[in-house]
Amino acid sequence: MAVLKIRQARSTIRMLIERINWPVRMVRLQVARKFADVLASPRFRRDAQRIFLGWLKTRRLESEVVSGLAVLSCTSEQYLPKFQELKTSIRQSSILADVMIRNIYGRSIGGWLEAHSGGVPPSFHPDKYFTKYKSAHVPGILARELIRLEDESGLPFMRQWSFEWHSIQAALNVPRPSYPYYFMDWPEYRESGVEGQFSLRQCDVYRSAFLRTLAHAVSRWKMPTDYAAFVALYSLPVNRGLVRVKPIRRPPWLPMMQEQFAGSNVAIKRLVMEILVRARGTRGLVPICIKMPLQTAGFPFGELWIAASFVSRDYAPAENKSPVFERSLPFPLPDEITFEGSLPKPDVARFRIKGSRGLLVPASLDVWPIQSGFWHNDYFQLGLSLPAPYLFSGSLNVQCREKSIELREDKNLVGSVSIWHDDWTPLYPKDGRTRCGLVASMSSEAISRAEHDLGVKLAWYGRLRVWRREKDYTPFNLEERTIFFRHRLIR
Repeated sequence: MAVLKIRQARSTIRMLIERINWPVRMVRLQVARKFADVLASPRFRRDAQRIFLGWLKTRRLESEVVSGLAVLSCTSEQYLPKFQELKTSIRQSSILADVMIRNIYGRSIGGWLEAHSGGVPPSFHPDKYFTKYKSAHVPGILARELIRLEDESGLPFMRQWSFEWHSIQAALNVPRPSYPYYFMDWPEYRESGVEGQFSLRQCDVYRSAFLRTLAHAVSRWKMPTDYAAFVALYSLPVNRGLVRVKPIRRPPWLPMMQEQFAGSNVAIKRLVMEILVRARGTRGLVPICIKMPLQTAGFPFGELWIAASFVSRDYAPAENKSPVFERSLPFPLPDEITFEGSLPKPDVARFRIKGSRGLLVPASLDVWPIQSGFWHNDYFQLGLSLPAPYLFSGSLNVQCREKSIELREDKNLVGSVSIWHDDWTPLYPKDGRTRCGLVASMSSEAISRAEHDLGVKLAWYGRLRVWRREKDYTPFNLEERTIFFRHRLIR
């Protein structure tokens, strides 16, 4: 019986690591965290390390190795495999794998400089599939970066990328699907505009070819290694800080969204006021941004967003505009790989918005790291909203905790953001998002200080967006309503 249980445990561990290649990015992220837990388990650690290293040794694509290293990005230092054992288990090294391992172990594995297919033969012609789907299976930023490098250097980066992709295809014959038909009812959604957060097998092919292109550029075209490493981070799977932040349960003070609230602006305002009255913060923080997914039998896709603003006394909103949503702040990461450190403080004048009368300043901004980690795409698509740095006099530091991202001013907690996705799906409508929820909070003292320093008062925007369709086979159409009102939420 004991032997049987051991075999069952090993089979489960093997099944778990295989899920690191699952086509759903959110699944990959959760698997990386769970496998890190197994590596930390006294009972299963030895088997887990052996299975992990054996799995890594059989990877034939650079992007697969990088996905495996995402597990180690989630693992505490004391539970990591020995460096030399890891090094000998990697047979498809890349510049990105080297960057990740240096960040985790403080040492380099090397072995990637000649990991490419050589120069492109004059007779080579790019595959039509590669050209058509080069911005479908992977984000367009990869192509844009190579085009930019090509324009700056005059070297054929895009041609090299297509050749590396062709070489991988010739060796492995990876399937070429154009959509994830096994994760969505394709006949139902084909004409409806529904999309999904997926990474199909071709994603690994395109990303591996991208990394091989950078290896070729360094070894043959003398591209600076540090510069190539920075570009490689556009294919980073996980951010080392964000992997520590786990989803919370939906806040109990948020009511379940009901279809009748989609009827009129009066009903929406009543709902938003109810939420703000019930809103509960912790540790002296009060909510200033709420992004709430909704789903009913009447509409499977919808969202209610509530955002605080600071407005002049004479402010009146411009007609048919909701200017406070989706205002972003780039965040250059200190080590380029961890969502932590000092936030830049932009000039508040950059974010002042004119109404039909007066001015408005958003209370929160969507913080975007330059190199984000594409397994977190659901969160960045939603927008990681944090209190705007221009509202504070001191320097602000971001710290990732288990239940939230914290914002500290001179070591004092002044803001946070937590995420939940208890009704999540990888599907979302055009111009929409997956069903992730978010609440960002700010200290009441900081709110009062901002009102005094800027000579403004707290106000709110609410935006309800619902995607409906007349019949099962017709496209989803977006219905949007926006409200503005003044309401002081200080506890």
